[in-house]
Amino acid sequence: MEKVITNELTKFLIIIGAAVLALTVLMSRMISKVKELYKPYRKQTIIYLIIALLFFAIIALAASPSIISTPSSALIAFQAYFLLLGSAHLYFMRENLKWSGNPKVFYLELIYTLLIGCIGSIAFVFVYRQFNENGLEYAMIGSILLFVVPLLFFQTFRQAISIPPKVLKEWYYPINQEIEEPEDSKLRNLRVISFEFRKHANDPEITNFRAKAPADMEFGQLFYYFINDYNERDPHSKVQYTNSQGEAYGWIFYKKPKWNNFLTQYIDADKTINTNRIKENEVIICMRSVQ
Repeated sequence: MEKVITNELTKFLIIIGAAVLALTVLMSRMISKVKELYKPYRKQTIIYLIIALLFFAIIALAASPSIISTPSSALIAFQAYFLLLGSAHLYFMRENLKWSGNPKVFYLELIYTLLIGCIGSIAFVFVYRQFNENGLEYAMIGSILLFVVPLLFFQTFRQAISIPPKVLKEWYYPINQEIEEPEDSKLRNLRVISFEFRKHANDPEITNFRAKAPADMEFGQLFYYFINDYNERDPHSKVQYTNSQGEAYGWIFYKKPKWNNFLTQYIDADKTINTNRIKENEVIICMRSVQ
């Protein structure tokens, strides 16, 4: 039994050792690109790593049956611990290692964090084996993967908020301009869709009206014909397309979200029904952009 455990430990050390070596080489190459930023804090970086290893070793003491009696409870405790430790690492790394925190060095931060995790797993396994001989140390070290999660989550969040807001293209009713009747080729492949809109900007009621949409007609052109046709049919309750100064409203269009879709799918008025991927029986929200 002792021989099997020794062989398992040897294999583990070889794998982790190879990972540590590879990460060290990668980190060295990345450091060479930001040498001026990293060099003043080289000593602090090494000290930080050593201190971090102590926290990996200390938690392994909980493997003692006198502290946590069941393996399942121990696994949950380790997972929670390393998730919290990863959060603390994210904060203290940026506070104490001044080369960290710059968006340009994220991959260096990631490799450094992985390096801490790999070396820390060795400390964890050795301490675990001293206090528990159940042979589950290699299963328990999977919890260390959660150590990296806070850094990845933070980077994802930072990337998300750095995305510039989408500039929506507005459509304007062509006042004092005559639009020619559509060509016959554009009137084929009809599909029935619905428009949802307010007849005027302050209208509390939403009107829903079904219309036939040719697949090869531009959406803006379709909405233009729709407004004209609607206003001719109901001259006492027209759809307003100009404000009190006689200026055309800007309109934006998007598909009415379904229960299983939380993303807003905007319609480009300059593109065809087909290109906008508007399907049969879809509902299009037509909204004035009131300044």
